[in-house]
Amino acid sequence: MIERVARSVSQRTQGYLQIQAFPAGQLGTTRDQIENFMVGTQQLTTEGAAAISQFFPPLGALEAPYAWRDEAHLQKVMKSPIAAELSRTLVERRGLRILAATYYGVRHLTTTRKPVRTVADLREFKLRVPENEVFVAMARAWGAKPTPIPFGELYLALRQSVVEGQENPLPTIDAAKLYEVQKYLVLTGHILTPRLILINERTWRALGRPAQGALLGAIEE
Repeated sequence: MIERVARSVSQRTQGYLQIQAFPAGQLGTTRDQIENFMVGTQQLTTEGAAAISQFFPPLGALEAPYAWRDEAHLQKVMKSPIAAELSRTLVERRGLRILAATYYGVRHLTTTRKPVRTVADLREFKLRVPENEVFVAMARAWGAKPTPIPFGELYLALRQSVVEGQENPLPTIDAAKLYEVQKYLVLTGHILTPRLILINERTWRALGRPAQGALLGAIEE
């Protein structure tokens, strides 16, 4: 998605505004990138709302289990005064601006050996979760043992049985080839993930109105 935005922005600004993409953890863990982002060494990022909630807790509600009926419900709220107020407060407190929210997918559970048919099957289950309190609290509510692990280390952690399972949207599970180290897929549909596109506020103000409009237009496209 970011590569498509980058091409569109370049075309819209006749090459004045260029976006360089660094996928697959090239700039560090999620926490590393958010910290870099807040001080301005990284200007633009896309990340799950719960990950950003480490630094601005109200955003955690956007990625709470079963918060959304469907994608349309998510997009309606993210274009409402509720989202505008969240973005305004995030600018004031952390110097970050929400430009948009995209649909990242519905998260499901996979396990290495154990079929999961009820919540009781997750008791004492070692579950990999992202490094944020929203997912840790969710796993604990299930009776599982939450184990925060960076996504880049997940495949090896599953193969070596450091954890017994994980949860992610289907395209992510497929792209990371987690099916090679997981036996069961459980269609829990427990979280519909809004992936936020954010920009450092100082960078945003420095762009000027024409470049700001081009960036917003490219994201909307």
